[in-house]
Amino acid sequence: MTKTPGAPPELTDEQRAVVELPWDAKCLVVAGAGAGKTHTLVRRLDALVERDDVLPGEILVLSFSNAAVRELRRRIQRHAVAADRVRVQTFDSWATAFLSEIAPTGEWHTVPFDERIRNATEAIGDGRLDDFLTEDLAHVVVDEVQDLVGDRSRMVEALLDEYRDAGFTVVGDPAQCLYGFQVPMAHRAEEVNSFFPWLRNSFPADLRELRLTRNFRATTDSARTALHLGHRLQQDDLTAEGHRAVHTQLHAALLSNLPFAPLDSELAASSLRSHDGTNALLCTTNGQALAVSRTLWTSGVPHKVQRSAQDRVLPTWLSLLYRRCEKSTLSRVRFDAIADELELPDGEARDVLWHALVRLDGRGHRSGIDLNRVKTALAGGRIPDELTTQAAERVVVSTVHRAKGLEFDRVVVIDPGPVAGPDTKDSDPAAAARALYVAMTRPRHDLYHLTLRRDPFLRKDNDGRPPTGRWYRGGAGTKRGQRYGIEVLGGDVSREAPAGADGHEKNDAVDLQHYLAHEVHAGDPVEFVRAHELPTGPDASPPYLLRHAGRTIGSASETLRKDLYRFRRTRKDAAALPWPLTITDLFLDSVETVVGNDNVALGAGLGERGVWLAPRPTGLGRFEWEKKGTEDGEA
Repeated sequence: MTKTPGAPPELTDEQRAVVELPWDAKCLVVAGAGAGKTHTLVRRLDALVERDDVLPGEILVLSFSNAAVRELRRRIQRHAVAADRVRVQTFDSWATAFLSEIAPTGEWHTVPFDERIRNATEAIGDGRLDDFLTEDLAHVVVDEVQDLVGDRSRMVEALLDEYRDAGFTVVGDPAQCLYGFQVPMAHRAEEVNSFFPWLRNSFPADLRELRLTRNFRATTDSARTALHLGHRLQQDDLTAEGHRAVHTQLHAALLSNLPFAPLDSELAASSLRSHDGTNALLCTTNGQALAVSRTLWTSGVPHKVQRSAQDRVLPTWLSLLYRRCEKSTLSRVRFDAIADELELPDGEARDVLWHALVRLDGRGHRSGIDLNRVKTALAGGRIPDELTTQAAERVVVSTVHRAKGLEFDRVVVIDPGPVAGPDTKDSDPAAAARALYVAMTRPRHDLYHLTLRRDPFLRKDNDGRPPTGRWYRGGAGTKRGQRYGIEVLGGDVSREAPAGADGHEKNDAVDLQHYLAHEVHAGDPVEFVRAHELPTGPDASPPYLLRHAGRTIGSASETLRKDLYRFRRTRKDAAALPWPLTITDLFLDSVETVVGNDNVALGAGLGERGVWLAPRPTGLGRFEWEKKGTEDGEA
């Protein structure tokens, strides 16, 4: 398909200075919020390929978040000419693909992300990257470098050290560093934004440092509220008290904007449903985002909850594609025909999906792919970022961290309140100031604030045996140990077997797959129902079945059953407590493709490909008991 990109915006002098650097230049670009960073990178990539004759395979482009990767990829599709074949990946996705290539026998999809990054760093140091790259590495582009901390920082440092003859374009903004929380508090101050001085010290003679300062995103005074404080947060020597002062100024500026209507009011719901542009409700914590999402679903407001960058969800259409293919080979013509049936996007967006499958096949045959090879790659954890994109929604609920790199027409910031005092445990005014700055610089047009009633019962399980890390609502005072529910995550449905073939209820698995594909939708209410009272193991709860409109569509995963058991163990009288009859207040995030066991799928009547659909529930679940209101029922 011939690509006809839209006319790109003109470059500013600052942007042109970046774009026109030679291919082997080593450049650090400090780009403020909304400063045209992504547009500049697209034009830089075009110049590398068209002017400097660098092959797309000789360019490595890495970014921190799925959101940033998707936006850069979208701009490449729209505006790039020569660089339209340059691939953009997250650090985690690239590391997994690298390891899967050089050590294909390792089950890397089962290894924690941080451990994968450490293994990739070691392999780079051992010179193994040449075994993975299809071309000599000429230029490295790294986006969002302010969030490089810990293991990911070490990996990029190893990469740039190993390929010192290559050029690089490294882009970031110290004012938008949000992921310092991944580092223990004792080491956080020295680790956060440490990549910038490392770069300056490692390439003192060669490094060019440029800045992008003009904001292109904000179009109103409201949207520009926080911009004047960005330069202060970029200062290397800003103290804790300095960050506290900036947060105070940011908070006052936030409250100077209009308040949004109470979230449970019809005015708020109507405004969100009818607004023509994109909307974001930005929260401080995942627990708060779950509570906001529940209110919106209850009010009938369609939306999506922004996923973590590490939440790799394969789309529904992939399973349906496998079900429609009688042969193991799939041509591009047949793919397009099936894609039309599945109503996949046409044009360049479909090209992106096809090329992702071609890469998974690994043979470079653009005219056709082997579905068995694709399935093997997916089973090994090689999940391209292109296949994990969430469906577009006009309303997005997100933590500030997950919204970084995104922009919206209208943003409602959930008021975080004043920054914690210096005597507060784990007080981090720098992180609080940067998070508020990022939240307030997401809108194009309108910025609102919304004060939620503080929920003293909303907590995170950090003191379990061991802690589950899940959010929940608990008791207070003498009932503080009681727990009235549990956070349910997208992966809490078993993937060992398809619904109807998991040994809990005898149902037609084929019919259930059709039901999941056509009758189950994002936002539908679901609940977990206890199958019986017998635990599935010494450290697990009884089995729970996921019900949709009264129909069983899945069963609780081992992880959820074990976490329910750990929740129960927080009470001294845990052994005498009953198990909840149901877990309610849950909604469907999506229906995902599962790559599982071929024999299991065959036994369920789903063919021999080992691919099926599974639901992804989410929400701040509430326990329901056989005898409501009893003390025993409040675990």
